[in-house]
Amino acid sequence: MVVVDADLRRPSLHGYFGLGNQVGLTSLLADPDLNVGDVVQDTKYDGLRVVTSGPTSADPVALLKSPKIAGLIKQLESEYDLVLVDTPPMAPLADGAVIASQVGAAIMVVNPTSVQITGVKLALGNLEKARAQVLGFIWNRVARGSISHYARYERQCRSRAANQALGEMAPGSNNLAAD
Repeated sequence: MVVVDADLRRPSLHGYFGLGNQVGLTSLLADPDLNVGDVVQDTKYDGLRVVTSGPTSADPVALLKSPKIAGLIKQLESEYDLVLVDTPPMAPLADGAVIASQVGAAIMVVNPTSVQITGVKLALGNLEKARAQVLGFIWNRVARGSISHYARYERQCRSRAANQALGEMAPGSNNLAAD
């Protein structure tokens, strides 16, 4: 798996993974002499590599509209099982929609405590205009049980799943019965 930091305004993945950010996506897009292998970095996690954003750019949208992006994505897809591209917030910036139009699908990460539904609708509209395939949403920074209606539903589902698992256990055994 490779993660690409396409947030060229406020990059953060290099910090999360303790990586250098002197060379990255912006470098690859601006320098014809660089190859993808020059910007992919190993992490301490087995099977996870990162392309950091690289130095910030005065015009990130122009860089992201570069025809090199499509080639980069295709090359990464041929070398890795999964390519995850992290973008800046969808609204009000165009960056995310520009990238979303060049990848296979998009998943919106939403922090419901800081984004209003109008912002989510605006972001979805931008993705629709970009003809991006939206697979769904990830609700980020939501405490378990904080949404009361869903908390009761979650407890019922967990309880039902636990009862089913216990019912499938072989008598006198601590293991699930094998079919």
